[in-house]
Amino acid sequence: MKSLAVALLLFWSFASARAEEPDAKSLVDRILEAQHTRGFVIRAKLSVTEGDSRKASQLRIKCRRDESGVRLLYQVLWPTADKGAALYVERFGKKNLGGFFFTPPERIEQLGRDALATSYLGSDLNVEDLIDDFWEWPDAKAGAEEEAGRENCRIVNLRPPLDAPTNYSLVRAWISEEKAVPMRLLKFDRQGQAAKEFLVQKIVQNQKFWFPTVTIIQKPGGTRQTLFEISRGDRDVEVPLSELSIETIKKAAAGN
Repeated sequence: MKSLAVALLLFWSFASARAEEPDAKSLVDRILEAQHTRGFVIRAKLSVTEGDSRKASQLRIKCRRDESGVRLLYQVLWPTADKGAALYVERFGKKNLGGFFFTPPERIEQLGRDALATSYLGSDLNVEDLIDDFWEWPDAKAGAEEEAGRENCRIVNLRPPLDAPTNYSLVRAWISEEKAVPMRLLKFDRQGQAAKEFLVQKIVQNQKFWFPTVTIIQKPGGTRQTLFEISRGDRDVEVPLSELSIETIKKAAAGN
């Protein structure tokens, strides 16, 4: 009887400890809660360094979310040579990606089937990274605890559905359990090889939510490094559809 009592005590202690650990779904749901607003407008700098070469671009990024889906606009403000160049992306439910690249003054290039893998401004970010919709993947499993970016994190492995249009087979996320913000991401390609790493250097709090504002992106073993820095932004704002139209994009490129 004594051994049975000990076994039961150990079982309930283990079950209680497991119950106190946040599961993967709850952590991901907290991240989605922070993301799912009417939209946002931010200013950011994208810097690409490789050897002695460095290129920096100032960006204005707008996002609109509504019942139909998500629309994103990335437009270059500086340098002058690239001013007005834009990437417009839209995704409605599980439908394929839509959108276009715009090069001033008039060139429009529709996003094709292979657009997800297209590099943005010669950086380590591709079009799929800018959409960042892997948080919606239903297969999320919690792993070990590990520190990342000076935060105690829970590792969560996210795998896409078989029919998902994606270049990745797995995204491994280090999520701060206290702040519900990803501090590190490791993305694996379709062959199961580590393809890209995101290291969050700085986070800020907006209302009750935490967000990355400075992130380093690089390929494991690569010589190029991309730095993405958010300088300011407005969260949960309604971006009119007219601000995402090609007419408005062209006017902004022309300085109107």
